[in-house]
Amino acid sequence: MGPIGAVLMVVGAVTSAIGGIAKANAQANAQEANAQIAMVQAQEAQFAAQESARLKRIQLSRLIGKQRVGYGRGGVKSTAGSALLVEDETLEEGQRDIDLTIRAGAVESTILRHQASQLRKSAKSGRQSAILGAFSTVLGGVTGSGILKGGGGGLTKQTFNKGFEATIRQPMGYT
Repeated sequence: MGPIGAVLMVVGAVTSAIGGIAKANAQANAQEANAQIAMVQAQEAQFAAQESARLKRIQLSRLIGKQRVGYGRGGVKSTAGSALLVEDETLEEGQRDIDLTIRAGAVESTILRHQASQLRKSAKSGRQSAILGAFSTVLGGVTGSGILKGGGGGLTKQTFNKGFEATIRQPMGYT
């Protein structure tokens, strides 16, 4: 391979390496953007669960109020006996529903935060792999060109001197 071929091979390897790094950076940027989206979704899941729990507390309070009014209209004391047991059960079931809502929001939020973390790790790993791949590509191009071997097409002192001596010995126009 001549010197021009060797240089072209190295330039091609460098260009390929730069392209690989650019592609990996684009993918990493997309993963980081998705990680940010997952974090926002995690916060929204937590907020939505809290808001849903707040609304369920209001509904539970209204339901117990309606039960008390109903008992009062029927002449039943709501502070003792069966009426009190029904109210306690209603409170228990309502609180269980509220607790499950908060827990579901926390679980969803945790899953989304974990996904965000994994996306960030993947982005970092992709960038590191791209740099190593680029180094490998350039090294392969340099090695394949023969520049490091002193032969193959690299400009060595010997090939330069041979060309120089030939030019001196045979001036232009003379054979």
